[in-house]
Amino acid sequence: MVNGYPNLYYGWGSEDDDFSERIAHHKLKLSNSPNNTGNYKMILHQRDKLNEITPQRMKLRRSARKRFKTDGLNSLETKIIKEEKRKLYTWLLVRIKERNEVKW
Repeated sequence: MVNGYPNLYYGWGSEDDDFSERIAHHKLKLSNSPNNTGNYKMILHQRDKLNEITPQRMKLRRSARKRFKTDGLNSLETKIIKEEKRKLYTWLLVRIKERNEVKW
């Protein structure tokens, strides 16, 4: 429905905002698991200086709604290298085709 995370972002910046907008656009709700099921707490951290800021992130954010159906899981080129069935999940080792540079 939301087509996963967008693929045009790389480095640091705004892919999570784009994904959040996809969820809101489809009127889906995010919910948290009860504490006895599991919980998550983010470790406070600074941005990794080697992880460059996505230069076109603001242009991408402005065009986010136009790309929901075309930029995401359905446009990701992958190859499954190894698959292991485990007790609670399936573990996959996947090769992802390198991104093509986007011209703006």
